[in-house]
Amino acid sequence: DRLIILPAWWDREAGGRDTQTKPDMVRVVRIEPGRAFGSGNHATTQLTLRFLEERLLPGHRVLDFGAGSGILSFAAAALGAGPIVGIEIDGECEDNFLDNIRINGFEGRIEYRVGSSEMLKPNERFDLILCNILFQNAEPHLTKIARQLADKGCLILSGYLTEESGAVRRRIQGTGLQVASHSEQEEWGALVAQRQ
Repeated sequence: DRLIILPAWWDREAGGRDTQTKPDMVRVVRIEPGRAFGSGNHATTQLTLRFLEERLLPGHRVLDFGAGSGILSFAAAALGAGPIVGIEIDGECEDNFLDNIRINGFEGRIEYRVGSSEMLKPNERFDLILCNILFQNAEPHLTKIARQLADKGCLILSGYLTEESGAVRRRIQGTGLQVASHSEQEEWGALVAQRQ
């Protein structure tokens, strides 16, 4: 409701929604997809963005784990989050991510780290953690990610097939978190988890 994701080369009006009468209500995020994924069209991205809109408060500390082209980091920044850390294991995404930071004018608001959960600092805490990667890739890192969550924070996890929902819920509970909400689109699922 509050975000429009546009290819970097489109103008604001090309988004197909009335953003001129209420420019303060709708934030535009521009993405140059490059080789990294993340144009906003995939069901898991849309599910994550909906939960992000619901849960994010201005000033929230955000981790985007598996950041890719940065679409979720930039959406969080557009909605007033900060500081934001984006972690991506594929080093070839870095140039694309940094280009998208410049395109959106978010220099200095998002820190990009190449690697995986080993890039998390022991005392870092996040109010909101976004993880939109295939569950088989996220699963080994969930316990560590859950430890980085602030006391009243939440994890938004997507990237799993609806047929995996039971296994995903059990794994989340094993980290000490509890599923607070879930949603499905096409064959994909997403959930919000908080401390029990």
